[in-house]
Amino acid sequence: MGWFVRFVHADHRLGMRVVKTGIAVTLSIAVSNLLGLEEPFIAAVATVMSMGKSIDISVRSGKNKMFGVVLGAALGGCFAAFSPANAGFCGLGIIVSLYLCHLFRLDGAQALSSFTFAAVMFSRTGDPWLAALTCGADALLGIGIAVGINLAVLPPNYAEQIKRSFAALRERLSAAVEDAAARRQIDVEAVESSISDIERIIHR
Repeated sequence: MGWFVRFVHADHRLGMRVVKTGIAVTLSIAVSNLLGLEEPFIAAVATVMSMGKSIDISVRSGKNKMFGVVLGAALGGCFAAFSPANAGFCGLGIIVSLYLCHLFRLDGAQALSSFTFAAVMFSRTGDPWLAALTCGADALLGIGIAVGINLAVLPPNYAEQIKRSFAALRERLSAAVEDAAARRQIDVEAVESSISDIERIIHR
């Protein structure tokens, strides 16, 4: 029953990041169709995977993901040129993609790089390098729009919010220690409320 109580008391408001993700996906698909790219689905997936929780995370992760996409598309083109949709090549290519992302310290790029590789391998264009170019372009478009929307539409400043919440938690903990020393009743709910505020900001 504990999980049910936590669910009932949890904050279920629609976060701004969710709304911005929907806007970014709509825009990425529209632009992909406008440019005549053939894989808007990839643009949509890349957009969802690139919407960061903060400006700093969004920009840094976006840069890594762009390199990861180029890497995955290039590997996909190479492997598809030999045998497209080959199960063994798919597994081997994913291993190489993940290893190179780790080797080049492209944190956060592994999943999108692997996805781009797989998209190229299973593309129905018939030309592996055209598939690599198309899939890579759609993925890069999705990343760029996700970062752009995150920066332009009510950019989150979670660092300041967390600092304020930590300051409030510190004050309430200090008051709780004083109450405990004086053998007064401790305001546990106030402390729990401050902790919940921090958790909500982090997981928003």
